[in-house]
Amino acid sequence: MYKLVVSDFDDTLIDKEEAISTNTMIALDRLKTRDILFCVATGRELRSVLDYNRDFSFIDYIVCLNGAYIYDVSLDKVIYKKNISCSIVKKINKLFSAYNLCFCTPTSFYYLNKAYDYDLAFKIDDFSSFILDNKNDIYKIEVHCSSKKQCADILEILEKENLNISYCFRGKRKNYYVEIVSMGIDKLFGIEKICRINKIKLAEVMAFGCDLADLSLLRVSGCGVAMGNSCNDIKKIAREVTVSNQDGGVARIINKYF
Repeated sequence: MYKLVVSDFDDTLIDKEEAISTNTMIALDRLKTRDILFCVATGRELRSVLDYNRDFSFIDYIVCLNGAYIYDVSLDKVIYKKNISCSIVKKINKLFSAYNLCFCTPTSFYYLNKAYDYDLAFKIDDFSSFILDNKNDIYKIEVHCSSKKQCADILEILEKENLNISYCFRGKRKNYYVEIVSMGIDKLFGIEKICRINKIKLAEVMAFGCDLADLSLLRVSGCGVAMGNSCNDIKKIAREVTVSNQDGGVARIINKYF
């Protein structure tokens, strides 16, 4: 039996209106009554995920910023964090100054060349002042571009630079970007930390995801579940393929197994 259920957030747990459906909330409550832990693993910052937990407490752990920041909700405690060094942040800024860069802290996203319509997103007017104020608080960097070809170019540059970082391609609906975190950090890394704390085996983990940032976690979990709106690479390695996030794919599998 599974002791920990893990879900990606955007395009997995929440729908296009950024809401969790009633059916999904009922399914998550079923986990709680069976003492099964629930974790959100996301590229988002911590604060936006916690907002969903206010009215109905359903989250036990949050692995945010793709594993760079891990939070125990019940204890209100950070159990792991690994920021990107200031020297690497400056290097990334120099390498990709022509692109729209996003620097992610546990509480907000900061964009260098373009502002986004998002409550926790802010535009950087002066990079030197920004890095001085946040030199130890940047856990993820996103390099946004307009095509897969540009993403491929970015990945090639990063490979040649041989920086002490991990990175992956993300892309959907013409929103293409490369995510950068410290070396060895990803969602699987975060879930392994939580499993060790709770003496849970990866074979006892059910994990939901939809894109390449979820691939390693879904591949090694006891039950890796791809959403119906997942990329093909995720569907190929998943044990189960459910319906899309718009159709309550997470709830359908929880109801099937629990």
